[in-house]
Parts: sequence; C-alpha cells; structure tokens
Amino acid sequence: MPSSPLGASDMACVLDAVAETAAQDVALALADRAQVLLDTAIGFDHDSLLSSLTLLLARRGQV
Repeated sequence: MPSSPLGASDMACVLDAVAETAAQDVALALADRAQVLLDTAIGFDHDSLLSSLTLLLARRGQV
C-alpha cells in the first residue's frame, strides 16, 4: 500500500469529519487506511485514531 501524507492524528480528524456524511464505501475505505495507520501509531495518536475509527464504524453499523 502506498504511504500516505496523513499521519494518525490527521486521519482521526478526517474520520471525525466524514463519520456521518461520507458514503458507505468511502467510510469503509478510510477505515481500512486507518487500520494500517493504527499498526504504526503510538501514544496519543494511536488512542485518538482508535477512538475515531471506532465511532465511525459504530455509526455505520460495522461494530
């Protein structure tokens, strides 16, 4: 997978912004990318991204 210019905290902001408005396929694609970032994020960035990802998936009925 190509690297992304977005870090974990940036992706958390994106997930929060699109959680209720993005199409299902877009939301799930972002969730997939966030999962990859979770593997490398540490500390606050990891926790913030995990929280945003969980909320996004919960709003989409994926949790």
